[in-house]
Order: sequence, then C-alpha cells, then structure tokens
Amino acid sequence: MDNQAISSTKKAFYKRWWFITLIIILAISVATAQDEEDLANEEADVSAEENENTEEDTSASSQNNHADENEIIADESEETNTKVNSEDENDKTEAFSPVNCKDFESAEQVYMYWTEEGYTSENDPMGWDGDSNGVPCEQLTTDIAEEFLTYEEEKTGNGTEENPADLSTTEDELIRYFTSYIEDEHDHYTVIENVRVNDNLSEDAESDTFIVLIDVEFPVQNTRDTGEDMMRAVSSDIAAHYANKGAGNVAEIAVFWTDTYHNRNLKFAYEYDDGAFYVMDEAIAN
Repeated sequence: MDNQAISSTKKAFYKRWWFITLIIILAISVATAQDEEDLANEEADVSAEENENTEEDTSASSQNNHADENEIIADESEETNTKVNSEDENDKTEAFSPVNCKDFESAEQVYMYWTEEGYTSENDPMGWDGDSNGVPCEQLTTDIAEEFLTYEEEKTGNGTEENPADLSTTEDELIRYFTSYIEDEHDHYTVIENVRVNDNLSEDAESDTFIVLIDVEFPVQNTRDTGEDMMRAVSSDIAAHYANKGAGNVAEIAVFWTDTYHNRNLKFAYEYDDGAFYVMDEAIAN
C-alpha cells in the first residue's frame, strides 16, 4: 500500500513538472515571436521613413534639375534670338547698297547713309549731289536741306562757298584738273584712257571756250542697268563738280565709256548754261 502511494505521488509530480516546463517553453516562444514582430515593425517603419526621405530628396533634386534645365534653355533661347537679330541687322546693312536717289525711301535715310559714308559735295562718288551744293537727292531732301548744309560745313570746313570762276583756263590745266579729279574721286569705278580738250567751234559759241572729251573704261562687273546708272552718276558728278568750282571757259563736257564686261560703249554729254551743266545727250551703243 505504501509503495503504491509513493508511486502515485511520483507520477503526479512528474506530470506537473512537464506541464510547467511546457508552459514556460510556450511563454518563451510567444515572447520571442512578439519581439521578432516588434523588431520587424520597427525595421519596416525605418525603411518606410528612409524611402520617404529618399523620395523627397529625389523629388527636390528633380525639381532643381528641371529648374536648371529650364534656365539653361531660356539662356540658350535668348542667346539664339540675339544672334539671329544681329545677323538679320547685318544682312540688312550689307544688303542696302543704293546706286541712285530712287533707292532711298526718305530724306532721313539719305542723310544717314550720306553722313555714315562721309560723303560731301567734294566726295560724291555716286553723283547724288548733282549741283555740288552739299544737298544730295534734293527731290527727297529739300525739307532737311539745312541739316545737310550744316554737315557739309563741318565736314569740309568751307560750307558751300563757290570757288573762283577762273578754275582752269588753258588746255593743259583742264587736262590736269579732270585727270586728277577722276583719279582721286572715282578710281574704284573708272580707268582713264584719255582726256582731250578741243576748241568750241559752234556758231553761237563764246570766244575762247572749250569742249572737254573724256575717255574712260568701266571695269566693274555688274548688271547692265546698274552699270549704266553708275556710269551716268559718275559722269554727272564730273560735270557738276566742275560747275560748282567755277566752269571757267568750258562750254561742254562729254564722257565716253567703254563697258568692258558688257562689251558696249556709252556717252553722256553736258552743256554749260547759267552756272550749271545740263544733260545734252545720252547714247548707248551695244
């Protein structure tokens, strides 16, 4: 009986010990699982926060990059527009090369071109100042003639004062004068071949007057019409300049051109009357 009681007691104790051990193991497992879950949640929160910060940094960086790119594009666009405008202005400047007065649209445009080129009544290669009074293209510029005269006086120092009428009297003096003037003022457009001075033998001629005959070559490659305009302008300038200096005893001036590029001959003749030379004859022989 006693042995059976002891055995029953041992069995019951063993059962309680294993039960307690199992409870402890389960508690430890639950606590470990909870710790692992908490740790995972903390890591997830940290990762989420890092991702959020990364996204904010990426977004800010992207916005800064876009702003920089937009600024660069704006600068490049402004630089391109400036360059294009500059090229357009240069093209316009280079393209405007007037030959005669009808190429101008206003008196102000004539004045700007005339003064920028430094032209005067004594330096008028295109012959726009036909009477050499310092006012070119007078059909356009009458309203601002005073501005031209002021510029003329500042540029030449003598305004439009006339020179003595006895500029040249002998044949040799006339030849030297016309040769020198053409070489000095029109060397870009002319090659002098000959300057002749003949007695004026017309019935109504005044005594001791001459006719000046000038042979020149036009070596400039240009269109027929433009070349003709340029030769006419130079011829008119030669006659007008001499009249402004005082025509002396020259009754007529005739300029004979050889247009080498178009293989033709042109003639522009002028007659002196009442202080100026007027067109007397024009001829073109192709």
